[in-house]
Amino acid sequence: MAVLVTAVVLVLEAIGGVFVLRRMLVDSTADTLTTGVRDLAGRTRQSDEGDLREATWTLRRSAGVAQIVDAQGKVIWGFPDKVPFTRLRPAAEGRTVVEQTGDMLVAVERVDVAGTSYTVIVADSLRPVDLSTWTAVGLLALAVPVSLLFVGGLTYRLSGRALAPVEGIRRQVASIGDGDLSARVPVPGTRDEVAGLAITMNQMLARLESAQAVQRRFVADASHELRSPLTSVLGGLEIAEQDGWHIEPETLRMMQIEAVRLRELVDDLLLLARADERRPGTPHEEVDLDDVVAEERARLRRTSTLLVRARLEPVKVTGDRKALVRMVRNLVDNAVRHTRTMVTLVVRPDGDTAVVEVADDGPGVPEADRERIFDRFVRVDMARDREAGGAGLGLAIVAEIARRHRAEVEVADSPGGGALFRVRLPRRAG
Repeated sequence: MAVLVTAVVLVLEAIGGVFVLRRMLVDSTADTLTTGVRDLAGRTRQSDEGDLREATWTLRRSAGVAQIVDAQGKVIWGFPDKVPFTRLRPAAEGRTVVEQTGDMLVAVERVDVAGTSYTVIVADSLRPVDLSTWTAVGLLALAVPVSLLFVGGLTYRLSGRALAPVEGIRRQVASIGDGDLSARVPVPGTRDEVAGLAITMNQMLARLESAQAVQRRFVADASHELRSPLTSVLGGLEIAEQDGWHIEPETLRMMQIEAVRLRELVDDLLLLARADERRPGTPHEEVDLDDVVAEERARLRRTSTLLVRARLEPVKVTGDRKALVRMVRNLVDNAVRHTRTMVTLVVRPDGDTAVVEVADDGPGVPEADRERIFDRFVRVDMARDREAGGAGLGLAIVAEIARRHRAEVEVADSPGGGALFRVRLPRRAG
């Protein structure tokens, strides 16, 4: 492409250059002839025959034709001296006319002397102009291909050197195995787009490596969490098989609890898996957020002996009602799991946002764990026991639902001691 563009430019410049050169040479010849014809015309006006011969011989050194023609068309003086060189006759005295006749350029001027009109003619060949033009064409015909070869070779060499780091990046990426993402591509020392590409590629590989590690940890943790209830259910079935399928009520209740726990865990995993797919189309319906929290307050009062305090102000948001119910329930269940005596629920408007707060009076969340507590299968030290701490997916689901609703979720210290979970949701659809 570089050679093609260069070829087009050089050819156009060559054609234009030849045209301009020929035009300049022709104009230069015309200027010379105009000067000569005016000089001869001036001598004709004020000279006798001897002076005219001297002028003619002077002009003969630079012109091929010089004539003085009378009104009857007879050559009274000049060379050639037989026949007028041209029939061109200016209409006014003192006017100079220049025209091309074949390969000759002719300058003509009219002179009036003592009531008699004469025509002064000076002409010269254009062959030197043609020779110079064709010489320039020949030189350009040689120079253009040589220039194209030089430009092509130089462009190929420079582009090869410029793209060599890209080839190195390609080979390095191609050599990275499916299971090993720790390798990085070489970053050239130049501060250009290729170096930026290498840096971006390394950043992408780092993200892929981190995502791979998270995925492996997720699979390992999920397998571990699923194994526990499955082991309990299978153990109960083995005991029943040994007893002739006679199942004790306590064993049956234990199997039912573990089966429910297994179902909830699978549901949570499916919810997070769908969230990872980033499917569009989250419902945007109007939701009374205070009603959602009020339902959780009523449920908590029915199912526990904890003290439940609530301050619910009417506020509406737009989003997925089922998801928001799940988010609030997970926050409430988390508070119940860690509180000592009391759970506090708050819903209030705050400018363009709606705020949901769930607080407990338990041990709280250490500041160092407040970021990672929303990761999957993460349980802080005091909640390592599965009976107390769950599978570590509840807060991860809260964070995912908040993300889908363009909300912010944070953990702080509760005024009465314990943990305070706060979610800020936009009151209008984004």
